[in-house]
Amino acid sequence: RDAIRKRSGDVTVVAVERIAQELRKMLAHHARRDAVEITYDLRLLHAVLPPVAELETEPDLWNATLGTLGNLPRTTGFTTAFAALLANIGKPGLPPPRYGHAERAERLARVLCRGLKLSNDEIEETCRLVRHQDALAGASLLPGSRIKPLLASPMIDDLLALHEAAGFREDAAYCRRYMA
Repeated sequence: RDAIRKRSGDVTVVAVERIAQELRKMLAHHARRDAVEITYDLRLLHAVLPPVAELETEPDLWNATLGTLGNLPRTTGFTTAFAALLANIGKPGLPPPRYGHAERAERLARVLCRGLKLSNDEIEETCRLVRHQDALAGASLLPGSRIKPLLASPMIDDLLALHEAAGFREDAAYCRRYMA
């Protein structure tokens, strides 16, 4: 482990496509939280996804990110899990209640996705989920004109899974009842 930590910066000499391939495997696997914690511990996350590693400066954000990853359904796909990993990267440095973090996180996510040379579909799906991460917050209080377009969107199942994994089960349950 110490040898890997010492040489963790060297991982960037590996083709970004290969790094992206490994991220896909890690995040699509049901033990995604453990995989992220190991890459963090080995300092590989710092070299590959610095904005995610920066979450360590705010332990509540880091723990929330790990919690969301751990709570995702076992069958969650790469883009949803990657969105969960990137969701909080717009928050560090913003004073609570951290208005504008989703837009900031989406911009950073887009840069990271492009840097990893993900497919256009993967980039758009990931960034759309990051952008709308809080769109269902307080769903029962939202007007129909705001909630209906989201509930009709093709990403709704992934967005609800993210919401539930982040601990907003009541909002997700309300949305599921609304759609029924």
